[in-house]
Amino acid sequence: MKRLFYMLLLILPMPLQAQEATPIPWPPNPAEVFAPGIEVVEVITEWPAPTEEPSAWIYVTDEARGETRLQNSVTGFLSDPLPQEATWHEIHISPNGEWLVLLATVSPEGGYGSWTRLYSYRVSTGDVLMLGNILPDISGSLNISRWANETQFIYSYYNAPGRYGNDMVIVDVTQEDAIEHAIEYLAPYREDARRYEYLSTHYILARRGDYIDHNPCVLSIFDLDDMQKKSYKLDYDCGGVYSPDEDHYFYVVFDSDSPAQSTLWVLDVTSEERTALYTAEIEALENISPDGRYAVLITDNNGRIDRAGGDPQFFSWTQAANPTISELDIHEEKIIYEMPFHERESRGYCDTLYEEVSLADHCYWSLHHHALVWLNAETAVGWQTTQAGDSFEDVLLRFSQDEVFETPLGLVTLIAPGNRLLVVSADRDDPGILELYDAESGQQRPFIHLNDDFVTQMQVYRQDNLLEVVLSAADRQWARYYVRVER
Repeated sequence: MKRLFYMLLLILPMPLQAQEATPIPWPPNPAEVFAPGIEVVEVITEWPAPTEEPSAWIYVTDEARGETRLQNSVTGFLSDPLPQEATWHEIHISPNGEWLVLLATVSPEGGYGSWTRLYSYRVSTGDVLMLGNILPDISGSLNISRWANETQFIYSYYNAPGRYGNDMVIVDVTQEDAIEHAIEYLAPYREDARRYEYLSTHYILARRGDYIDHNPCVLSIFDLDDMQKKSYKLDYDCGGVYSPDEDHYFYVVFDSDSPAQSTLWVLDVTSEERTALYTAEIEALENISPDGRYAVLITDNNGRIDRAGGDPQFFSWTQAANPTISELDIHEEKIIYEMPFHERESRGYCDTLYEEVSLADHCYWSLHHHALVWLNAETAVGWQTTQAGDSFEDVLLRFSQDEVFETPLGLVTLIAPGNRLLVVSADRDDPGILELYDAESGQQRPFIHLNDDFVTQMQVYRQDNLLEVVLSAADRQWARYYVRVER
């Protein structure tokens, strides 16, 4: 599913002001911040000026004639005049450079307002095709998400009040009137994947104002290989969909005839077979292990399924009696591990599983907004109270057959790229000391030790295959260190 970018934010004690101002060396020497063995790839103290490759194609307007043409600024080529009814704005170029997508506005004859219209221009022939009218993005631009191939692209727009995400639209530049609605509303896609996914429920449609009768829970998948959408009716009501691969979609069905129970199901989109896996008082499906063996559920024991406002998408903390993180061995059809789930305040009304497919802006992503985070098929990080019961700590869980082995970790603040090294706060009383815990070997080694009085804030981000460490000073100076922690 979507890649998660975890972040650590530490506010360090403010230094006492010295009697006389002394120069502060900036940026701090990496050797005084990072432990030996940490590779500092780059240090940035100010944002570089943005650079953009100038487009080879521009609009050239002859005001006297009222004509607009396309010109290749490299070769000097000048096209025939473009349709005069349009005012021309943006130019987008296909991957092979053969097609230009032109964004224009057109005022209806004798009417008010204007339309946003797309045209295509074929470079080799000079043909101009009217593709159709569109809804632009809220910025008024054409937001091309990706080219599916050399002649078809996907664009998204998000511009209407009360909408909960983007509409995705497919456009074929070789055909007139070739704008086709691909998939509606909440439709993020897996990173570099070949499909878009969208979960449609009665409650999403109700919030949108598009329902009359009850709408079933439907999963729609738009495949970029064959440019086709397939829809799968899951059930009457369901809460969230999670897929560890691109074939199996796990989801929870809330039985309207038995409000004290819900059932975990899996859909195989290859065979279109649906299989019931486990029935209990399941409040939410958090995630599935990468190999599909274990399901992480939030369960309760108050004799009812707790929904926020009756919406199956969102678990209601205000009605929960004893929310519990339950690890289900799907093969054995039994719960093999449980621990209390204490995120009443910070997690709020956020069904993490649902948000994986349909990311909503109100759900803030962080490591501790998940009941369990998988490092691989057998290892995960969970969050629980300490033995004293007065604070929280993370625990490393290793799953082996029907046994689960626990290793207390203290406070894990970040999972490093590669999902093997964990950034651990080594000293709760000193947030400037971080260490790296190796989930495979169990060894822990130094990472960061801040002892500079003038550093007042530290942020750590996971960025691709590096960690980004941002240090800030009292005078608002900042420095970004991009480091590699894998040996």
